[in-house]
Amino acid sequence: MENPLITVQHEHIVITSKAHKQLRLHVSHYVQTPAHLLCQFAENENNLFAAVFSTSHDTPQLARRATSFIRAYLFIADVGAMETAVLQAIDASLRNRPRS
Repeated sequence: MENPLITVQHEHIVITSKAHKQLRLHVSHYVQTPAHLLCQFAENENNLFAAVFSTSHDTPQLARRATSFIRAYLFIADVGAMETAVLQAIDASLRNRPRS
């Protein structure tokens, strides 16, 4: 069994499983406290009204928290590999967008 596919788009990280479930993650600097990162979740196009936070310099913590949340929605075969892939996607997403 393989982990879900991760795609980094301009504004979002999209995670798609073989069961055709899709989570969309939006990572940004939190408006109230820019020293924190915020990762918001949506399933397909529906906002899940859920988020995880970390300090802006601790993207590994944000990846761990996001992966923990993702596991509630999608089957993950290799949690360590998924966490690494989510971290890489978060870093790529933040690099590709200006800080707001």
